[in-house]
Amino acid sequence: MFICGAWVKRGIAKQEPDKVKLEEADLQKLLDETKTKMKDLNGEELNMDDVEEEPLDDDEKNEEDDENISEDDNDIAEDAPGIENVDPEDDAAIREEYGLEDYDDEEGSLMTGAGMAGLMYFDSMKDDPYINVKDLEEEERTDSMIKATDNLFVVGKMEEEYSCLDVYIYNEDEDSTFVHHDIYLDSFPLCLEWLNFDPCAEEKTGNYIAVGTMEPEIQIWDLDVIDTIEPVFMLGQKKKKKKKKKNNTETAELKGHSDSVLSLSWNRNIKKILASGSADNTVLLWDMAQGSPVHSLKHHRDKVQSVQWHPVEAQSLLTASFDKTAVVVDCRSPDVYKSWSLTGECEQVLWDHFSPYNFFVSSDDGVVAYFDVRTDTPVFKVHAHDQEVSGIALSKNVPGCLTTVSADESFKVWSYKDGQPKCVLSRDMKMGGLNFVSACPDSGFTFAMGGTKDGLRMLNLLETSQGKEHFQTNSVKKKPATAQKTATTTTTTTNSVPSEDSEKTDEVQMDADDTTAALSSLSLKKDSAETETVIVKRKKKKKKK
Repeated sequence: MFICGAWVKRGIAKQEPDKVKLEEADLQKLLDETKTKMKDLNGEELNMDDVEEEPLDDDEKNEEDDENISEDDNDIAEDAPGIENVDPEDDAAIREEYGLEDYDDEEGSLMTGAGMAGLMYFDSMKDDPYINVKDLEEEERTDSMIKATDNLFVVGKMEEEYSCLDVYIYNEDEDSTFVHHDIYLDSFPLCLEWLNFDPCAEEKTGNYIAVGTMEPEIQIWDLDVIDTIEPVFMLGQKKKKKKKKKNNTETAELKGHSDSVLSLSWNRNIKKILASGSADNTVLLWDMAQGSPVHSLKHHRDKVQSVQWHPVEAQSLLTASFDKTAVVVDCRSPDVYKSWSLTGECEQVLWDHFSPYNFFVSSDDGVVAYFDVRTDTPVFKVHAHDQEVSGIALSKNVPGCLTTVSADESFKVWSYKDGQPKCVLSRDMKMGGLNFVSACPDSGFTFAMGGTKDGLRMLNLLETSQGKEHFQTNSVKKKPATAQKTATTTTTTTNSVPSEDSEKTDEVQMDADDTTAALSSLSLKKDSAETETVIVKRKKKKKKK
C-alpha cells in the first residue's frame, strides 16, 4: 500500500550517490541498538536464555511421535537385507572410485570426479581470470547514476509488517519509472516532505526527506546515500513508558509531539523552519539548526491533519484539523489567526501559488472548498467525490488546473477559472483507494499518485484525450506569453501558461500587489512601507505608458 509521496526536482540529487559500507563494529552497534529496542510490554529487555519452552499439547506430542516412528521405520528398512537389490561389490567400487569414504575429511582440496576434475574456485573474484571485476563495478556504478533529466519520487509504503521508503527515478523523456534504492523504516509512514536544509552546514544545501510516522518523532533521511540504515537526524523523541509515580505532575519537559505526526511542511523562505501537525492536536514549529521546537500552536481541538506554509509569506501558516476548521496563523503572533468552518473533517490543505490569498481544503465528505482570506465564506464548493478526497494537487505552471484523488478509486482534473469549477477529466485508475496525488515540479501536466494496490502511477494529462483537448489551447499560448513577459515587465499574464522562469516573477508581483492588502492583519513583512512605495512607482509607470 502506497501511503504518501514527494517529488525531488531535476538536478538536485547527486549524479553518483554515496554508498554506506558497514564494518564489523557498525554491525555490532546495530545489534546492540536493536537489542535495546526489543522489550516486552513491561519495559524489560528480552533475554532469550530466560525464555522457557512451552510444553507441547497432546496433538503436538502425537505428531512428533509419529514422525519419530516413521524415521525409525525408514532406518530399519534401509538396514534390512533384501529390501533393496544393491550389489555390495558395485557399492564398494563406487565408494573407492570417488573417494566417498574420505569425502568429509578432506578440506580445501580440488574437486575431482564426475567431470569436475581440475576445477577450482577463488576466494575473491579479483583472482578469477574469467571474471572482469572492473566491468562489473562499472556496470553497477552506471546503473546507480542519476541523470540531470531525472526526477526522484519518494514513496512511503507498507507491506504487511514491513515499512519503507522507495526512491523512484522518473525520466519523462524516456518514459521510464523504476526503484533506484529503498530505505527501511521501523514505523508506519504517514507523511513526507522534501527539504534541502543541512543542519551541519547551513551555508550548503542537501537532498533530504522528512518522514512523519506513527511515532511522535520526525526522521530526516539523506536521499543521496544508498544502503543507509539510520536517519541523518531526528526531531523529537519516541514515547517512553514510565513507571507509575505517586505524583504524576512530575514529568519531563516536552521536547516534541506526544503522538503520531500526520503532516509536515518545510518553509522555503526560512529554510531552517519545519512545521508539523500531529494527532496530539498541536502544531509544532521546529528550528532544525537547533533540533528542537521553538513554538507550539494549540488553536485546534482535534487531530491536525494538514499544514502548509504560504509560498511567499514566510510567517503565514495554513492548518486544518478533524475539528472541521481551517486556520491561517500569523506565526509571529500566534494569537492572530483567522478560522473558517468546513463541512467535514479535513483531509488536505493547499495554497494556490497563482493567487496567494486563496487556498483549497478537501474533506472526508467528498467536498473541495476554495477560500479567500479576505472573506468569511468559501468562493466555491464542489462535491468532487463520493468518498473522502484524500489528495489534491495544483499544476506547478498551468493556472486553473486542480487534480483530486479519492478513496472511491477515481482521479479527476478540474478547471476553476472565474470561480466556476468544471471537471475536465475523470478516470478510474484501477489502483484501489487512492491515497495521494502530487504534481511534478518540472512538468506542468505530470502527476504521481499511489493507492492501496498496483503501486505507483505517473500520468501526463496531455497523453489523455480529454486532457489534451482541454489544455491544448493554453499550451499553444505558452511561448507568446513568455515573449510578452520579457518585452514588458509591468504586464502580468495570468491567463496563459507561464514558463518555469516566469512563474517566480508572477508570484512576487502578486505578493506586492495583492497579498499585502489581502493579509493586512496577518502579514509579517518587515518593511511594509518600502513595499508600498514600490507598488506606487509601478502604478505611475503604467499611467505614463
